[in-house]
This record gives sequence, C-alpha cells and structure tokens, in this order.
Amino acid sequence: MAEPQFDVISPYNSIDGLDSFRGIWHSHLAGDNLSPDDVHEICRAGRQDFVGVTDHDNRYSILPWSADDWYNAQDEDFLVILGFEATHPIGHVTCLGLGPDETGIDPEAARRNRDEKMELDAGYGGFLRRAYEGGAFLALNHPHRWRGEAEALLSEPDFDLVHALEIYNGNQVGKATAQGYTIDLLDECLTLGGELWVAANPDCHSWDDARSDGPFNGYSVVFAPDLSEDAIIESLKAGRFYASTGLEVDAIRVTPDRLEVSATECDRIAFFGEGGALLEEVEGPEAAYHFTGEERYVRAELEAASGSAPGPDDFPRMAWLQPVGVISAT
Repeated sequence: MAEPQFDVISPYNSIDGLDSFRGIWHSHLAGDNLSPDDVHEICRAGRQDFVGVTDHDNRYSILPWSADDWYNAQDEDFLVILGFEATHPIGHVTCLGLGPDETGIDPEAARRNRDEKMELDAGYGGFLRRAYEGGAFLALNHPHRWRGEAEALLSEPDFDLVHALEIYNGNQVGKATAQGYTIDLLDECLTLGGELWVAANPDCHSWDDARSDGPFNGYSVVFAPDLSEDAIIESLKAGRFYASTGLEVDAIRVTPDRLEVSATECDRIAFFGEGGALLEEVEGPEAAYHFTGEERYVRAELEAASGSAPGPDDFPRMAWLQPVGVISAT
C-alpha cells in the first residue's frame, strides 16, 4: 500500500496514556450569593472535575472572595483555576490562569468605563501578548459579531495568540441560538488559515442547571496527565480536549490516513472541511474518515438524536473534536 502523500497534524496524537477530566472554564460568580464551597458542591454533583472562575475584569474590584478562599475550596478530586473575562476591544476574552493585575488590566478603570462611562485606560493594549507570554489560556467568547468577518478578526493585533474560539455559549444560546452557536465562524477562520481550537462553555451567570444560563450545558473533556492547574491549562493550550453539550466521546484515534471516533450515545457523526463543506456523514455511534490529502483540515461533529443540553431546551447534545490539519506533501 502506498504511503499517504500528506501529513496529518492533530492534538489527539499525544493523548494515549492520559486521563480525562471534565470541566467548565467560563463561569461567573459576581452577583450570585454562592461561596467557593457551594460552587465545589454544585460542580461535583454535576460530575465536573474542575472549574475556571472567570468573572468580568470590571467586577473584580467588588468581588467578595479572595484567591485563598477559592483554592481552599478544592481538594484532590476537584480543581479550581482562577482567571477572568477581559472586556477587550475584539470582544470578551477568557484569560484562564492569570488575574487582571498579572496581565496589566486595571479592574477599577474597566468598571468605571462600563458603569460610569468614563474613558480611562484599562490596559487592554498589549493585553493578549502579556497574557500569552504569562502562560494563560486564551479564548474569544461568544464571537457572533465577527460572523462573516473572519478575515478582519484574524488580522486583529495579536489575535494569532488566542488559542480557542467559543463556538457554543449556553448563556447566549438561551437568548438567541445565532448569538451563541458560531461553528460557521470557526470554519471561516480555519479556511483562511487561522489556527483555533473549538470550545463550548455555559458562560453561567446562574448556578441553577435548569436555567439557560446554568452551569453545565457546555463543557470540555480534557486529556491531561493529572488534575493540576498546569496540566489542565497546558492541555487546553495544546488542544488536547473536545467540546460538548452533553454527549460523551468514547474513543478518538488519528492515524496517518484516517480519523476514527466513537460515542455510545451518538446517532450521527459528520466530518467537515474547508468552508464548512460536509465531507462525509455516518449514522450510528462510530465512524472513520479517510483523508484524501486535499482537505487542509477535517473536523468531526457528533450528535445524539435524543436529549438536549441542560438549560437551552432545544439545543441537542453534541460534541465537537478539534480540527485535524491535513498538509499535502506536494
């Protein structure tokens, strides 16, 4: 059999031997009367192994809980990662692993910009580079305003340092699906050569999982050597995770000539390429896509016929794998 005349690049090539951990990393506590211990209890009941606490930069100056309070709420089976949501000019950006003061953001200036309409320098200039070089994981949240404008987005200063695009945001889906589900924008970016991981999050502003802005309608399953902040953040940055609204993936395997995936509760597996073109669709719980070398990238999307994500009642249980790069040798 002839060797493939292309190279396949995938973060899943390095997940053998790693454990999997489920978690959310875009969540909010400001305005909610919950303690860190309450969040721990709710997340463990929701089968989450970790939580990223990412309140808005413009709320940090009035938050009642200290970093010590959060870290004291974790144990060997549950991890808390602190971060924040930056009100950056390109949109809201999750900065996981660093606080505002570690990235040059002034929370009080950000608050006064928003609440008092005062034009103060909050430190967003150079923020993405400072956060990236500081080791943070960066994601552009609910980016619907850029739909159809991927070229402009990719050319924004330092946007190439952003790791992921949040294609599912439960809070926004609960308001209007077109605001919260932006897989088309991801395909636009990938087609233009952007390198972005696919992400799903609840963006919870309530911790009642019956509400559309509840905590568990979107999450990540991360492949990492252990449940530590460094390990989870490094795996997120490297794309060693998949995004889900409630559908669990049993196996992912990438070889030099195909992408294999299986999920017991899945009823449809679709493979997409450049421009969001449907390359192949399979009914059932498992599928394998054989690369041709012409694709540039391939991403897999899985869907269950029954059930929906907690919260937004009409959004199905889905899972999205990270795009696989296909680079022709010719």
